[in-house]
Amino acid sequence: MVASIIRPTGDVISVVAQRNDSWDSMTYLASLNYNWTDEIMTYVSYSTGFKSGGVQQAANLAVATTYYDPETVAQTEIGLKSELFRGRVRLNLSGFHLKYDDLQVNNLRFFGTTPIQLISNAAGAKVVGVDLQLEALLSESLTLTLADSYLPTAKIEGFSSLGGFPSIEGFRMPRSPKNSVTASLDFAKTLTNEIDLSLGLRTRTEAIS
Repeated sequence: MVASIIRPTGDVISVVAQRNDSWDSMTYLASLNYNWTDEIMTYVSYSTGFKSGGVQQAANLAVATTYYDPETVAQTEIGLKSELFRGRVRLNLSGFHLKYDDLQVNNLRFFGTTPIQLISNAAGAKVVGVDLQLEALLSESLTLTLADSYLPTAKIEGFSSLGGFPSIEGFRMPRSPKNSVTASLDFAKTLTNEIDLSLGLRTRTEAIS
Protein backbone atom coordinates (compact mmCIF):
# COMPACT_ATOMS: atom_id res chain seq x y z
CA MET A 1 0.00 0.00 0.00
CA VAL A 2 1.40 3.42 -0.96
CA ALA A 3 0.27 6.33 1.21
CA SER A 4 0.51 9.95 0.10
CA ILE A 5 1.39 12.57 2.71
CA ILE A 6 0.58 16.13 1.63
CA ARG A 7 2.76 18.80 3.22
CA PRO A 8 1.31 22.28 3.96
CA THR A 9 3.55 23.56 1.16
CA GLY A 10 1.67 21.36 -1.31
CA ASP A 11 4.52 18.85 -1.77
CA VAL A 12 3.50 15.19 -1.84
CA ILE A 13 5.59 12.47 -0.19
CA SER A 14 4.91 8.83 -1.00
CA VAL A 15 5.31 6.41 1.90
CA VAL A 16 5.23 2.65 1.41
CA ALA A 17 3.37 0.86 4.20
CA GLN A 18 3.47 -2.91 4.62
CA ARG A 19 -0.19 -3.63 4.09
CA ASN A 20 -1.96 -5.35 1.21
CA ASP A 21 -5.62 -4.55 0.66
CA SER A 22 -7.81 -5.26 -2.32
CA TRP A 23 -11.52 -5.09 -3.01
CA ASP A 24 -13.64 -6.68 -5.67
CA SER A 25 -17.35 -6.93 -6.30
CA MET A 26 -19.80 -8.30 -8.84
CA THR A 27 -22.62 -5.87 -9.66
CA TYR A 28 -25.78 -6.78 -11.50
CA LEU A 29 -29.01 -5.46 -12.98
CA ALA A 30 -32.39 -7.16 -13.36
CA SER A 31 -35.38 -5.49 -15.01
CA LEU A 32 -38.87 -6.38 -16.17
CA ASN A 33 -40.76 -4.30 -18.75
CA TYR A 34 -44.39 -4.38 -19.81
CA ASN A 35 -45.65 -2.62 -22.96
CA TRP A 36 -49.27 -1.60 -22.41
CA THR A 37 -49.48 -0.03 -25.88
CA ASP A 38 -47.02 1.06 -28.55
CA GLU A 39 -46.74 4.39 -26.70
CA ILE A 40 -46.73 3.39 -23.00
CA MET A 41 -44.34 1.09 -21.14
CA THR A 42 -43.88 0.40 -17.43
CA TYR A 43 -40.91 -1.26 -15.77
CA VAL A 44 -39.41 -2.40 -12.49
CA SER A 45 -35.68 -2.89 -11.93
CA TYR A 46 -33.15 -3.84 -9.28
CA SER A 47 -29.44 -3.02 -9.55
CA THR A 48 -26.32 -2.87 -7.41
CA GLY A 49 -23.22 -0.66 -7.48
CA PHE A 50 -19.74 -0.63 -5.97
CA LYS A 51 -17.21 2.11 -5.14
CA SER A 52 -13.72 0.94 -4.20
CA GLY A 53 -12.03 1.72 -0.90
CA GLY A 54 -8.77 3.62 -0.73
CA VAL A 55 -5.92 5.13 1.24
CA GLN A 56 -6.18 8.39 3.16
CA GLN A 57 -4.25 11.43 1.97
CA ALA A 58 -3.18 13.71 4.79
CA ALA A 59 -0.23 15.57 6.31
CA ASN A 60 -0.02 12.97 9.06
CA LEU A 61 1.76 9.63 8.81
CA ALA A 62 -0.63 7.86 11.18
CA VAL A 63 -3.59 8.89 9.02
CA ALA A 64 -1.90 8.42 5.64
CA THR A 65 -1.27 4.74 6.38
CA THR A 66 -4.93 4.02 7.15
CA TYR A 67 -7.64 3.21 4.64
CA TYR A 68 -11.41 3.35 4.18
CA ASP A 69 -13.67 0.50 3.06
CA PRO A 70 -15.56 0.19 -0.23
CA GLU A 71 -19.08 1.53 -0.59
CA THR A 72 -21.98 -0.49 -2.00
CA VAL A 73 -25.46 0.48 -3.08
CA ALA A 74 -28.64 -1.38 -4.03
CA GLN A 75 -31.34 0.40 -6.04
CA THR A 76 -34.96 -0.53 -6.67
CA GLU A 77 -36.85 1.47 -9.30
CA ILE A 78 -40.33 1.43 -10.78
CA GLY A 79 -41.39 3.70 -13.59
CA LEU A 80 -43.31 4.61 -16.69
CA LYS A 81 -42.07 5.74 -20.12
CA SER A 82 -44.35 7.09 -22.82
CA GLU A 83 -44.40 8.81 -26.20
CA LEU A 84 -47.72 10.55 -26.83
CA PHE A 85 -49.40 12.54 -29.58
CA ARG A 86 -47.56 10.73 -32.35
CA GLY A 87 -44.22 11.15 -30.66
CA ARG A 88 -44.49 14.90 -30.10
CA VAL A 89 -44.61 14.50 -26.29
CA ARG A 90 -42.36 12.25 -24.23
CA LEU A 91 -43.35 11.74 -20.57
CA ASN A 92 -41.29 9.65 -18.14
CA LEU A 93 -41.98 9.06 -14.44
CA SER A 94 -40.00 6.94 -11.96
CA GLY A 95 -39.82 6.26 -8.25
CA PHE A 96 -36.69 4.80 -6.64
CA HIS A 97 -35.17 3.60 -3.38
CA LEU A 98 -31.40 3.40 -2.78
CA LYS A 99 -29.76 1.66 0.18
CA TYR A 100 -26.06 2.42 0.77
CA ASP A 101 -23.78 0.31 2.95
CA ASP A 102 -20.43 1.66 4.22
CA LEU A 103 -21.14 5.05 2.67
CA GLN A 104 -17.89 7.01 2.16
CA VAL A 105 -18.16 10.36 3.97
CA ASN A 106 -15.74 13.30 4.03
CA ASN A 107 -15.32 14.45 7.62
CA LEU A 108 -12.98 16.06 10.15
CA ARG A 109 -11.26 14.16 12.97
CA PHE A 110 -8.82 15.29 15.66
CA PHE A 111 -5.45 13.53 15.81
CA GLY A 112 -3.86 14.95 18.91
CA THR A 113 -4.71 18.64 18.65
CA THR A 114 -4.72 18.71 14.86
CA PRO A 115 -8.02 18.54 12.90
CA ILE A 116 -7.57 16.50 9.73
CA GLN A 117 -9.99 15.94 6.87
CA LEU A 118 -10.33 12.32 5.86
CA ILE A 119 -12.78 9.79 4.42
CA SER A 120 -14.66 7.50 6.80
CA ASN A 121 -17.37 4.90 6.37
CA ALA A 122 -20.84 5.51 7.74
CA ALA A 123 -23.04 2.50 8.44
CA GLY A 124 -25.10 3.49 5.42
CA ALA A 125 -27.62 5.86 3.91
CA LYS A 126 -31.10 5.76 2.46
CA VAL A 127 -32.43 7.71 -0.52
CA VAL A 128 -36.06 7.76 -1.65
CA GLY A 129 -37.14 9.89 -4.60
CA VAL A 130 -39.23 10.55 -7.67
CA ASP A 131 -38.10 11.76 -11.12
CA LEU A 132 -40.37 13.39 -13.70
CA GLN A 133 -39.26 14.25 -17.25
CA LEU A 134 -41.34 15.94 -19.94
CA GLU A 135 -40.20 16.76 -23.46
CA ALA A 136 -42.59 18.41 -25.90
CA LEU A 137 -42.06 19.33 -29.54
CA LEU A 138 -43.92 22.65 -29.71
CA SER A 139 -43.16 23.10 -33.39
CA GLU A 140 -40.82 21.67 -35.98
CA SER A 141 -38.09 23.93 -34.60
CA LEU A 142 -38.97 24.48 -30.93
CA THR A 143 -38.60 21.93 -28.10
CA LEU A 144 -39.54 22.39 -24.44
CA THR A 145 -37.95 20.16 -21.77
CA LEU A 146 -38.94 20.04 -18.08
CA ALA A 147 -37.49 17.83 -15.34
CA ASP A 148 -38.17 17.55 -11.62
CA SER A 149 -36.23 15.41 -9.15
CA TYR A 150 -37.78 15.16 -5.68
CA LEU A 151 -35.84 13.50 -2.84
CA PRO A 152 -37.87 13.60 0.38
CA THR A 153 -35.34 11.23 2.01
CA ALA A 154 -31.55 11.27 1.55
CA LYS A 155 -30.12 10.66 5.02
CA ILE A 156 -26.82 9.41 6.38
CA GLU A 157 -27.24 6.62 8.93
CA GLY A 158 -25.00 5.28 11.69
CA PHE A 159 -22.18 7.85 11.71
CA SER A 160 -20.79 9.86 14.63
CA SER A 161 -17.77 12.17 14.32
CA LEU A 162 -15.12 11.96 17.01
CA GLY A 163 -12.82 14.46 18.67
CA GLY A 164 -15.41 17.07 19.62
CA PHE A 165 -17.06 17.49 16.23
CA PRO A 166 -20.84 17.05 16.09
CA SER A 167 -22.39 13.90 14.66
CA ILE A 168 -23.69 14.05 11.09
CA GLU A 169 -26.01 11.06 11.51
CA GLY A 170 -29.39 11.95 10.04
CA PHE A 171 -27.94 14.74 7.90
CA ARG A 172 -28.79 14.92 4.20
CA MET A 173 -26.27 13.38 1.83
CA PRO A 174 -24.01 15.86 0.01
CA ARG A 175 -25.20 17.06 -3.42
CA SER A 176 -28.73 15.78 -2.72
CA PRO A 177 -31.16 18.72 -2.81
CA LYS A 178 -34.69 17.92 -1.71
CA ASN A 179 -36.11 19.29 -4.95
CA SER A 180 -34.38 20.11 -8.22
CA VAL A 181 -36.22 21.57 -11.21
CA THR A 182 -34.71 22.22 -14.63
CA ALA A 183 -36.28 23.70 -17.73
CA SER A 184 -34.99 24.37 -21.22
CA LEU A 185 -36.28 25.78 -24.48
CA ASP A 186 -34.36 24.90 -27.63
CA PHE A 187 -34.72 26.28 -31.13
CA ALA A 188 -33.06 24.56 -34.12
CA LYS A 189 -33.56 25.41 -37.78
CA THR A 190 -31.72 24.73 -41.01
CA LEU A 191 -31.25 28.01 -42.86
CA THR A 192 -29.35 26.72 -45.87
CA ASN A 193 -27.58 23.51 -46.86
CA GLU A 194 -24.46 24.85 -45.13
CA ILE A 195 -25.90 26.79 -42.20
CA ASP A 196 -27.83 25.54 -39.13
CA LEU A 197 -29.10 27.88 -36.42
CA SER A 198 -29.39 26.70 -32.79
CA LEU A 199 -30.54 28.73 -29.78
CA GLY A 200 -31.15 27.55 -26.23
CA LEU A 201 -32.43 28.86 -22.91
CA ARG A 202 -31.94 26.89 -19.68
CA THR A 203 -32.75 27.39 -16.01
CA ARG A 204 -32.25 25.30 -12.85
CA THR A 205 -33.66 25.68 -9.35
CA GLU A 206 -32.67 23.65 -6.27
CA ALA A 207 -34.19 23.58 -2.80
CA ILE A 208 -32.44 21.94 0.15
CA SER A 209 -35.53 21.80 2.35
